[in-house]
Amino acid sequence: MSSRDRDAGRKYVSGSSKRKRAIKRKQVKENLRESLYKYIKSDDQETSTKHLLTESHFNPVPAENNLYINI
Repeated sequence: MSSRDRDAGRKYVSGSSKRKRAIKRKQVKENLRESLYKYIKSDDQETSTKHLLTESHFNPVPAENNLYINI
């Protein structure tokens, strides 16, 4: 806190320390955001895997063999 006598019984935080805390929080938030980028795939990696995942992987039966029944 502060070394001044009049600040000894203060129950609220001064404006300067609020600003310091806000700056510190902002820096920590930015550091965390940058650290998450190593876990996120970039666009280059996504496009290289797009050709591997085609509709045939998800629907192995051709469309003409599917039966639709109207009730």
